[in-house]
Amino acid sequence: MLAELREEDDPWLVLVREGEGTRADLYELRIPARHAELSERVDMPAGKIHALRPVFRELGVVAALVFEAIEQGASSVATAHVRAHVSRAAAFEALELLEGWGLIERDATGRLIARPELLGEIAERVGAALVVGLLIERFRAERRAWIEHLSRHAVSAEWWAAVVRDGPPPDDELEPGILYAA
Repeated sequence: MLAELREEDDPWLVLVREGEGTRADLYELRIPARHAELSERVDMPAGKIHALRPVFRELGVVAALVFEAIEQGASSVATAHVRAHVSRAAAFEALELLEGWGLIERDATGRLIARPELLGEIAERVGAALVVGLLIERFRAERRAWIEHLSRHAVSAEWWAAVVRDGPPPDDELEPGILYAA
C-alpha cells in the first residue's frame, strides 16, 4: 500500500530511506503541491497537536476535538464547534460528557476551561490507559517475534520483496525459500 501511495503523481508520502534488515522504510509525510495554496490559507492555532490521547479512545473522537478546541482557547460551545469542525449538537453532547468527567469546567463568567492535568487520571478510571498499555505490549511482542524470525533466517532480496508485497510469513517455522518458491 505504501509503495502505491508513494508512486502517485505529487504524492503525500515520499520514500526517504529504503529499509534493510530489521530497519523499515522511512517515509516523509508532506503536503502535495496541488494542496499547498490551500494549506497556507488554513488558519491553524499555534501550539501542540496531539495524537488521540488515551482517554479519548473511550470518550470518543468528537470529545477529543472539542476538548482540544477548548484547550486551545475556545471559550464557548459556539467557538468550540467551529474550531473542532463538528456540528453544534455534537459539540454540546461532547461538552456534556467532558463536563461530566471534570475535564471541562466553567469559570464565574461561563467561559469554558480545559483541565488537561486530569487526562491521565480519567484514562485510568475508564480503562483506556490499560488498553493502550496492552496494545503497546502486543506491538512490542510482535516486533520481537518478527526480529527473532528474521535473525533465524538468511533472506534474499526476492524474499524481502515478497514480504513487502504479500505480508509476513504465516508460520515463523517455515523457511523463506519454502514460502515464496516460484
